[in-house]
Amino acid sequence: MDTVGSAKQKSPRRYWIELSAAFAVALDVSVVMPGLALMAAMLLGLVVATFIHAVYYGQIGRHIQGKFATATPGMGLTGMPFAAAALLLRGTEIAYWAGPLLAAAGFVVMFLFLDRFGKFYPTSSRDPA
Repeated sequence: MDTVGSAKQKSPRRYWIELSAAFAVALDVSVVMPGLALMAAMLLGLVVATFIHAVYYGQIGRHIQGKFATATPGMGLTGMPFAAAALLLRGTEIAYWAGPLLAAAGFVVMFLFLDRFGKFYPTSSRDPA
């Protein structure tokens, strides 16, 4: 396994892009997906995938125990208006075109916020000094 390629793939920018994409998919699913049971199953799957994603990138583990690997509380404040808009759009006539637009806007805003304020713990911090 190529360690140089692996290190290059686990960059903070790539991590933020993938997290922002998961946020966008969650927004779109919340707006467009019919039926609460199916929507809940999809969102639960996204939560599990995000957890696995964070473990893969080394953002959950012993080396950051007691630290927050997020941009709290601003990340929650950034996501709340989008979640509220998704709830308001759900079940309306414009949901099928407004949902993807909301998801795209959520992706851009969340990526810009995470890229500027997000905390990323490099994998080299796992090694005890």
